[in-house]
Amino acid sequence: VVKEIILKECGVSDRGCEYLKTALAANSTLAVINLEKNSISGAGGSSLAQGLQGNVGVRELNLMSQTQTKWTDRCLDDFLQMFETNVSLVKIVWRLDSRKSFAVNKMVTRNN
Repeated sequence: VVKEIILKECGVSDRGCEYLKTALAANSTLAVINLEKNSISGAGGSSLAQGLQGNVGVRELNLMSQTQTKWTDRCLDDFLQMFETNVSLVKIVWRLDSRKSFAVNKMVTRNN
């Protein structure tokens, strides 16, 4: 059983996140996803949030150091919506430069 996937510096793009979205929606054993240093933008982040919405296994997500470093408000809204049903994600590693970062961090803290 796979518990962790490390796709650090693998060229994962928004399109790759679309595939991960489908896999995350159907997976309950994966606990850690490391997507550090890829090319994921707000659109890819939104896909990940949608895939995590019903996921009960993932506890940690690393999105640090993307080449597309601006997480859009739409992406953050999708993460906030995801947290309405997801109570298992307890850690997101990323750099947020948005007024919505407090709300997202509050939800992560709630899940701890």
